[in-house]
Amino acid sequence: MRIATLLFACATLPSFADHLPGGSILTRCISGNQHEVTLQLWRECTGVPMINQSMNFRNECGVQFTLNNIPLISVENVSPVCPDQIDQTSCNGGPLIGIEMYTYRTTLFLSSCNYWTISWNTCCRNASVNLNGSQGIYIETTLNNAGAACNASPVFNDLIPPFVCVGQPVSFDLSVTATPGQQLFFRFREARRQTSIDPIVIESVAYLPNYSGAEPFTGMTINSSTGNITFTPTIAGYVVVVVEVEYSDANGTLIGTVMRDFPFVVSACANLVPDAASGTVENLSGSATATGAYALATCGGSFCFDAVVVDGDSEQELLLTSIVEQVLPGATVQYAGTNPVTATICWNADGAALGAYVFTINATDNACPLVGSQTYTYTVLVEQADATAGADASAELCPGETIDLSTLLTGDPGGIWSDGPIVNAPGVYTYTIVTSCGNDEAEFTVNVLEAPDAGQDGVTAVCQGIGLDLSELVSGDPNGSWSNGGPIVTMGGSYTYTVTNACGTDEAVFLVLAVSPPNAGEDNAIGVCQNDVAILLVDSLLGTPNSGGVWTGPDGNPTGVEFNPSTDPPGVYCYTLSGGAFCPDAQACLTISLLPPTDPYCIFLGVEPIERHVRVSPNPSDGLLRIEGIALTRADVLYATGRVAWSMNGSRYEQPSSSCLRAWSMAVTCFE
Repeated sequence: MRIATLLFACATLPSFADHLPGGSILTRCISGNQHEVTLQLWRECTGVPMINQSMNFRNECGVQFTLNNIPLISVENVSPVCPDQIDQTSCNGGPLIGIEMYTYRTTLFLSSCNYWTISWNTCCRNASVNLNGSQGIYIETTLNNAGAACNASPVFNDLIPPFVCVGQPVSFDLSVTATPGQQLFFRFREARRQTSIDPIVIESVAYLPNYSGAEPFTGMTINSSTGNITFTPTIAGYVVVVVEVEYSDANGTLIGTVMRDFPFVVSACANLVPDAASGTVENLSGSATATGAYALATCGGSFCFDAVVVDGDSEQELLLTSIVEQVLPGATVQYAGTNPVTATICWNADGAALGAYVFTINATDNACPLVGSQTYTYTVLVEQADATAGADASAELCPGETIDLSTLLTGDPGGIWSDGPIVNAPGVYTYTIVTSCGNDEAEFTVNVLEAPDAGQDGVTAVCQGIGLDLSELVSGDPNGSWSNGGPIVTMGGSYTYTVTNACGTDEAVFLVLAVSPPNAGEDNAIGVCQNDVAILLVDSLLGTPNSGGVWTGPDGNPTGVEFNPSTDPPGVYCYTLSGGAFCPDAQACLTISLLPPTDPYCIFLGVEPIERHVRVSPNPSDGLLRIEGIALTRADVLYATGRVAWSMNGSRYEQPSSSCLRAWSMAVTCFE
């Protein structure tokens, strides 16, 4: 009954007709610029016979050519049937689906360039549940052999298109192996086709709604590190998937890409395939730590673990195969049981290069005629035993700048940043190495400096001859430099204040105006006769005082501008001029003493025959003597004894009286 059901299910699968299900192109450097190029294509055996194949070559350096009639190396029956039914596939004229793998290979010279693209295409592909109609297939691989670099592309070890069942979870892996030290990155990409030969035009095929190259079927995902694909199919048919593998050297420099275009063949199955959730890491011993259901880490030394695979059909037997020996040099794997089957894997990681090692275990049951299969992907991470995050460090930034903290890193790569590593804000950032051997952390302190600020420009004035400290007007950063001898200035002009730090320079300009100080004259002391007339106080100051000042008397209170000996007290009279906003006040004082009438300076020996005003000033005097009167006809200067000391006829005349007036008292009489 089980066999009859499977035959019915198989008979209802869509036919491949004369279309090719997919394939891939691999490259391997032999030496220098000699490269081996391998084209692998699947053929559904009910289609027309295979014809000669060609590949196109083009590079970024302007070389382009087509290589026809690529030699056929082998044809292998990869039909997913039990061994007893292999002769019942369509490849042998039977009713069961038969799939063949055709391998073509050639060796040729590829000149050094960055990059070569090697491609193959055909017009049509079989109908599928996720693509719109029967569209062409385009497969390519890229290679960077600049500098005659010698590399090999990763290899797909699973050669059978995956046959899966509706409603049963799928775990599938293309079982990719690479040259030690290479870094791999897996991703889905859109299926493509070539629409023009000259020029070569490549475009994406059209997907049905809800499907895309990034998600070929609902819920389908790929692990970018391991290439493991998981999903649960819900409808029967072909699901076209394209996986591209980027491979780089140990320094992260991209070498090239390789892709596989293939279908998941989904059918309604009565058979239960091996459980996708089984095969997890169990019974781990030795120098390794489990980091996930199918992952572990080691810092070296020996370890062992079990992977137990179960099939829901308990009467069926499971066959496990693995590429662990290819991936982990010197590893051993032993199998025990039939269902469940336990794979015991042991490895000594001493001397192994640091990095991730990915291998698969494939489980197939013995259902007939179509077998059920599942792939389990494992990762072993070899870490540095004495991994270090390196030394702490600090950095200073100017406003608006960023810094890549990884440039300050002195520890091992592969750690985790708390933020960044490209940052522009102040703070403390941590870099942590997390390994099965322990953790280490480094701190990076980032300080953001302030831009230089010289403050606002200013306008002020300086009292000429008196110093002004411009630093008192600075509103910006201190400790800047001054032009023209600032900050203490005594003259008008333009003075520049400059502030400089690691973030640049800023300036403030101060315009200084010169203001003349007030002149109150110079101090003097005089004697005034009690019977003399009032005098202007300012006339008795020495020097040339400015007008507009204020007089204060001996009591400190304001007084008038004249001194009247008959009413004003003797003492010190001070004249004050305001300096305004920028100059100090100026002051000169006049000390006045009153002379009694009997003082020789005050004796008056002449009479005025008529009432005419006559003024002699100053009196007494040690300088020039000035006599003013009306119709003055004669003037005599007499000694106190009455003897004439000097006389003149009426005219305009000024007579020095220095020596005699300092020696003797005198009086002046005026006659008409």
